[in-house]
Amino acid sequence: MAETENECVTRLREAVRQIDEVLVPWGFQFQPGECGSASAGDFANGYYVRGPIRIRLIWRDMHGLGCVLYEFEEERRQGYLHDRTTWGIGHPGYMRAVGRGEDCALIERGISSVARHGNDVVAAFLRDLRDHAAATLATENAEFAALVHSGYRRYQVL
Repeated sequence: MAETENECVTRLREAVRQIDEVLVPWGFQFQPGECGSASAGDFANGYYVRGPIRIRLIWRDMHGLGCVLYEFEEERRQGYLHDRTTWGIGHPGYMRAVGRGEDCALIERGISSVARHGNDVVAAFLRDLRDHAAATLATENAEFAALVHSGYRRYQVL
């Protein structure tokens, strides 16, 4: 693992320790993902999961916290058919969907997440979770699935 890959893993772990304070009490658990090098530089990623809901995070060496992605997964088995549909939406779209797009603390700039007022990016994400996402994320809630349906759809036959 390259030195900057190690740094990405370390920085993501530091962010996860802070984010755990909000998401773990809501029933989410963090699952580490991959680390490596891609066109945007070295990275480490992972996601929080609770049942069919995922909150994907990525830390890039040159860009810091990447775009946060919320997903809802529906899996069906019918006879010999098995398929999965994943619905997803980025943080700005999710904030718009809950009516807080203009005053959320975390915004995207290119492939990075940044704090709207130049504050700490993780603190901005935590503020949005506590202040704007709690109503649809803190408990099992059909409203969350409806919100992410306004984003993208990925379909797989398994």
